[in-house]
Amino acid sequence: MSYTGSPEPIQDQVWRLLSPRGGAVTDGLRLAAINTVCIIAALILLAVASLVNRLINVIIPLPFLVTAVLLVIVLTAVGVVVWYRYAGLYVRVARGSGRAVKPDVLGGVAGLPFAAIALFMLAAALLQILLGIISFSSDRLIDALRQAGFSGFFFALCAANIAVARAASTKEA
Repeated sequence: MSYTGSPEPIQDQVWRLLSPRGGAVTDGLRLAAINTVCIIAALILLAVASLVNRLINVIIPLPFLVTAVLLVIVLTAVGVVVWYRYAGLYVRVARGSGRAVKPDVLGGVAGLPFAAIALFMLAAALLQILLGIISFSSDRLIDALRQAGFSGFFFALCAANIAVARAASTKEA
């Protein structure tokens, strides 16, 4: 037996591994894996943006908050587009194979990385609130409230996964 073909390109291998197959839970896990990689990439981009912002501050004073907020808005918009397209592909494949379409399950499972981050941040914020109250430190209390706000943002991203999956399933109907 001889092999005469060339290996499949890496992007084709990755797409075949991550492409939807019509199962709500398994496709949700695939999208959760994509979300996890994108979260890590977003953190790396925020670190690079911080370094670029420091270089810009040499010429023009620009607060990092402006850069970070713009980057988060752009990354969230890109994420919504990816979620919508993936959910649309899932709906087509599920209907094509005669399976029931469960956008809530797909979105809920896909949002698990965001929910996990949100829960950890909320737990840390509650501990900081407790320490701020015990030590009468208003700075700790403000930091804890800020962290609770970030936790709410990640919970909103988790809910957005479900909303986008629902929207994609109704459009594909």
